[in-house]
Amino acid sequence: RRSYRAMAHSIIMRPFNLLAVENKRATIDDKEKKKKIRRAEGSYRIATFAQFMNDFGKEADAAREKIGDAEYRRIRDTLKGDANRRSTKERKAKTLKFSTDIQKKRVVIKAEMNSRVDVTAQMGGGVLLHILTRTNNFEPHIDAECEARNIKGYRTNLTIGEKKKLLRTDELKIWAAQGKARDGIKQNDVNYIVPQSEMMKSLVPVQEEILAAKAEKASLRHKS
Repeated sequence: RRSYRAMAHSIIMRPFNLLAVENKRATIDDKEKKKKIRRAEGSYRIATFAQFMNDFGKEADAAREKIGDAEYRRIRDTLKGDANRRSTKERKAKTLKFSTDIQKKRVVIKAEMNSRVDVTAQMGGGVLLHILTRTNNFEPHIDAECEARNIKGYRTNLTIGEKKKLLRTDELKIWAAQGKARDGIKQNDVNYIVPQSEMMKSLVPVQEEILAAKAEKASLRHKS
C-alpha cells in the first residue's frame, strides 16, 4: 500500500539519508569536499544502513513495550485491515464523478475574465533571446526577424546585442497590444520572442537541444 511506502520513507529512509551524509561529512576536513557529499554510497551506505536498522529495531522494540500489546495490536490492525482502505470501486466512483463535474459549465467571475496564460519559450511559444548569439551563428536569424517585423535601422552597423534590443522593444509593443504586458514590465523583462520569420521559427525545434547542451556543459564545469 502507498501508506506503507510513505511511512517507510518518512520513518526510515529520510532520517537514514540525513544521518549517513552528516556522519560522512564529519570524517572530512576539507570544506569544499564536505559540500560535495550529498548521499551515502557503496560499502559505506550498506554498513551505515545496517547499523541504522539495528538501532531502529531497538527503538521500535522499546516503543512497543512502552505502549503495551493491546495498543500495538490496535495500531497493527488499523494499518493492515480493509476497514480503512479505500476500495478500488470507491476510487473509480470518485474519479468518474470528478471527470463528470469538470465537464460542467463553470461561472467565470469578473476578476477572472482578463486573466490569460502566457506561453513561455520553453513551452513552445517562442525563442529565448539568450541563445541568439554570434557563437551559435544566429545573427542571420535575427536579421530575418527584424525584416519580418519591419524594424527600421537594424542594418546600420549595429551589434548583435543592439539588434536584440530592437527585438525586445518590438516584442514588448506586441505584448502591450495583446494585453499581456503586466504593470511595470520593462524591456529587459522580455526574455523571449514569438518568431514571425521562417528562419527564426526554424530555431524552435532545436532550442531544447541548445539548452540541454548548455546545461550539460555547466554541469561538467561544476563537477570539475
